[in-house]
Amino acid sequence: MSYILLKAIHVGCVAATAALLLLRLALAATGRDYRRFGPLRWLPHAVDTMLLLSAAALAVHTLQYPFVMPWLTAKVLALPFYIIAGVLAFDASRSRQVRLLGATAAITLLLYIVTVALTRNPWPPAGF
Repeated sequence: MSYILLKAIHVGCVAATAALLLLRLALAATGRDYRRFGPLRWLPHAVDTMLLLSAAALAVHTLQYPFVMPWLTAKVLALPFYIIAGVLAFDASRSRQVRLLGATAAITLLLYIVTVALTRNPWPPAGF
């Protein structure tokens, strides 16, 4: 598969992941259970799986690997924190404050990961 196609798939999955996160957060904020909308139960998992697979394929294709390239290392290390923040944001058994903190952290971490990808710099720009 060509680099251009792999990158297009990866970037498309990033956009889809961000859109799905914001949609589910908006539904949760209005008191709607996003899991009642069929595709919103499984689509984020499918998109995130494609995102990770395309990331791995890009790393192999470009010979740029986490724990070798600092910017990729930063993205990989931020990913588990993004996942934990998302779990907190959507956990109905948590208080509203914890869910809000999780949502804020998830959005911030997603923006950080995208910024690192665009700049190839693990240190966010001033004012981030």
